[in-house]
Amino acid sequence: MFSVNDGAEQHVKASQEVILSSGANGSPKVLMLSGVGPAEHLHDMGITVVADLPVGKNLHDHLHLSINATLKRPISLYGQDKGFKAILNGVQWLAVRTGVVTSNILEGAAFIDTTASGRPDVQVHFLPALDTSDDPDGIGKGQTHGITLKVGHLQPKSRGQVMLRSSNPKDPPKIIGNLLHHPDDLAGQVRAVKAGLKLLETPALKAEIDQVFSPACNFAEHASELLNSDLSLEQFVRETCKTVYHPVGSCRMGTDPCSSVVDLSLRVHGISNLRVIDSSVFPLIPSGNTNAPTIAVAEKAAHLVICAQLASPPRLAKASQPALV
Repeated sequence: MFSVNDGAEQHVKASQEVILSSGANGSPKVLMLSGVGPAEHLHDMGITVVADLPVGKNLHDHLHLSINATLKRPISLYGQDKGFKAILNGVQWLAVRTGVVTSNILEGAAFIDTTASGRPDVQVHFLPALDTSDDPDGIGKGQTHGITLKVGHLQPKSRGQVMLRSSNPKDPPKIIGNLLHHPDDLAGQVRAVKAGLKLLETPALKAEIDQVFSPACNFAEHASELLNSDLSLEQFVRETCKTVYHPVGSCRMGTDPCSSVVDLSLRVHGISNLRVIDSSVFPLIPSGNTNAPTIAVAEKAAHLVICAQLASPPRLAKASQPALV
């Protein structure tokens, strides 16, 4: 059952399978509206329970912070998107496919092992400009040429939850991030900031940096003091950390219906002909961006679906199946 642009409800039936792919926040919402989810929560919402499964649980995400520094020389991308410079850059790209327009802005990256475990736990992105678009508190207001390091801990232990606000499909889900709830996550983010500040101390970057203003400090004089001040960095983390938009895990894959929503073939436990195929099935967030792993899940799932279709003739979905809203 669905509607388009708040129009009339439309009903469709699948001849073989229903595939849900609405992401780590959307897929739990659709399942719970259809009666698949934690029984107590569904009862509270006035929804008939079709399958009591931990839908919405195990939500987790990556966080990152911006380390911002001004430059001694006007060599960043500041101003390249305005006025005559923008026209010249556009012409250069159209003519010979070179120049500033070819930049993806995130021009450098690193994975760093901050615990000496042999496995990187911190990711860094380098921008040859100040990320003023991701600056809700106005920290960079009035700044011009500078650089930004995006730093973040990759292995969060905190877990949140996606819930319904009501049984009305038009209402957005209630997302409880529970971010930094586990003390190891705060410590990990502090290590990420320290790793970024140490990168700014390397000769190549230090020679170009005028001032680090986020976290606020006279970097040339007090860098070592800041690196040793966990309390100051903890405050910086709590005040400025943001999502990387990598939510996963809310329809966890596993073999036990008590702790997972889909099986190893991405079929919803106890519901025939229904699969969830998106990042919500990740049991654990990868130590890096979620784009490629999500594509890998989709490609594997496509193979599973094709094999299932070849193995069984088309048939209408059973009437007892939940109507995905």
